[in-house]
Amino acid sequence: MQRESAESSSVLSHAVLSPPSLPPSLPFFGAVRSEVDYSIAQEVHVFFCFEVLAAHFAGHKLPSAPFGADVACPLFVTWKKKSATQGGHLQLRGCIGCLQPLPLSSLSNYALNSALHDQRFPPLSAAELLELHCTVQLLSRFEPCGCVDWEIGVHGVTISFVDSLGTSRSAVYLPDVMPEQGWNQWQVRARTHH
Repeated sequence: MQRESAESSSVLSHAVLSPPSLPPSLPFFGAVRSEVDYSIAQEVHVFFCFEVLAAHFAGHKLPSAPFGADVACPLFVTWKKKSATQGGHLQLRGCIGCLQPLPLSSLSNYALNSALHDQRFPPLSAAELLELHCTVQLLSRFEPCGCVDWEIGVHGVTISFVDSLGTSRSAVYLPDVMPEQGWNQWQVRARTHH
């Protein structure tokens, strides 16, 4: 089992409940940025996600959280697998989270949901367990920003806009997604509109 170090992002909680006001120059675009804060998520959170997934595959009772679960924050669990055909490159296999504050005990549910129910991928199997990498991101302090008032690899972003048909849309990009994909700020914005 490969275990990535735990990561966390920080972002201002009021933006989760009420979106930031849109910049007047770009009435269709609003963004919320996040910065990485490594003091929140810890290796114990990542290990716990592996233990939950292993217990599920073995048909055992899911373990209790070995950490204080009374803290509530938005969270994401990401599973990646080493590619056999791309020189060991890590391929996304599941990432599910929630921008609403949840108790840390929810990591158990999100570890399983991201592994088994991310509709973009087939469910993970027990045979893949030893090839997996896991990242846990715990979010706090959401902060409104302009369309270019954030840095690739430093901030995560939540982008909200109204499309040409008048439908409200949004997308979330965690801090590590954009550099992994080689995207710049304008490519992130363009991908959101597709």
